[in-house]
Amino acid sequence: MPGAIGMDIATVVPRRLPRASTVTVDDKTMIYDEVGHAVLVLNASASAVWARCNGVRTVAEIVDDLAGEIELDPDEVADDIALTVSKLLEVGLLSGVEPAI
Repeated sequence: MPGAIGMDIATVVPRRLPRASTVTVDDKTMIYDEVGHAVLVLNASASAVWARCNGVRTVAEIVDDLAGEIELDPDEVADDIALTVSKLLEVGLLSGVEPAI
């Protein structure tokens, strides 16, 4: 997966924040931001990423896991997953820490 996503985001361990309440209907996830009082609707792909943001795996590990699940090369999905995590970090629904080396 080298070169597919920036090393800074690849090593981030994203975690859902407690301020985000979620409900899943069919293949979509609705997230209610209890602080910002906003609702975000995720499609099936973004929902799969969200579900894996548990504070345990790095973004690179999430890429590998999802790519294996949908039987695609990690390079084919890495940028989309990184973008999804970046957007969720940006709107304040995830926190992310760089793991200790």
